[in-house]
Amino acid sequence: MATPAAKTRRVYLVDFACYKPPESQSCTWAFVAQQFCSMGKLSERNLDFMQKTMERSGMGDSSYLSEGLIKKPVQISLEDALSETRAAMFGAVRDLLEKTGLSGSDIGILVVNCTVFCVNPSLSAMIVHEFKLRDNVNCYSLQGMGCSAGGQSKM
Repeated sequence: MATPAAKTRRVYLVDFACYKPPESQSCTWAFVAQQFCSMGKLSERNLDFMQKTMERSGMGDSSYLSEGLIKKPVQISLEDALSETRAAMFGAVRDLLEKTGLSGSDIGILVVNCTVFCVNPSLSAMIVHEFKLRDNVNCYSLQGMGCSAGGQSKM
């Protein structure tokens, strides 16, 4: 006996928000290169590779760096990384909730994707706590999975 095909529920993008750092964190490619070279982390070969990658990816000459990477000398710490992560995540979620008129208690599913930064508590736990999401919210934390965390769809 044939079994009926499983019904799938469609999910639609209702709205989105992007975090834009303050203008004080705006910088050019030349500044980025200078900062990384000042840390002694890049060889000339690495620098050439980064520049080619940026050019071929269509990135312009204007980007943003975290506050610690803009300082001279460069200051990098876990606290700085967490501060930057909170600013970006909370800024985007706050903007989205304001645009849609929703509150944290209206959210039933939360998917957080961060390819490299993997902290404890998880990024999804930080969002749940900050925006007072429901106790039964379904969280999918894809942090630390690198490129394998990319969203894929079977049509």
